[in-house]
Amino acid sequence: VCGGGGDDADDRVDPGAFEGCDDGVDNDCDGITEGGDGYVELDAGRQHNGGLNCDGEVICWGDNGNGQSNAPAGTFVTMDAGKYGTCAVRSDGSTDCWGYNSYNQNSVPAETFTAAGVGYTFNCGLHLDGSAQCWGSNGYDQLDEPATLFDHIDLGYYHACGVALDGTLDCWGYTSGGGAYFP
Repeated sequence: VCGGGGDDADDRVDPGAFEGCDDGVDNDCDGITEGGDGYVELDAGRQHNGGLNCDGEVICWGDNGNGQSNAPAGTFVTMDAGKYGTCAVRSDGSTDCWGYNSYNQNSVPAETFTAAGVGYTFNCGLHLDGSAQCWGSNGYDQLDEPATLFDHIDLGYYHACGVALDGTLDCWGYTSGGGAYFP
């Protein structure tokens, strides 16, 4: 099987194709199934980075002045790094956040999330139905998430934006610098 589809009409070698996990699929079509030690996700914070490896472990490195590089043990499915913090979602939907915590943004609600985003003084999670829920500081209305259902969310310093299920954009939070407005 080449390219993961089983009926790949284009069996040319694709050296750019990801083949980091030992899934038995020759993703880059070179005739060899590599993997086992790679990463499936990477995100950069201000002076730290985090990666999700093939075993579901979050590995963080770089600055650790706020504990942002002290990833908890366990198996995760996705992660996000922000300025001084990191959050990761486990396979059961529970979420861990660590690092800068002056506004209790690491006190994750006992909810089920599919993704998490990290801001500066707040964090957000995306529920199975696509609704967003944010926690931490609300100094700039960043916890006033819209009723929109999202496919993806991303957080800035004091604002958040998301791609809605219908493909439109929606943002909330700090508006003075223009980050919560879109063209």
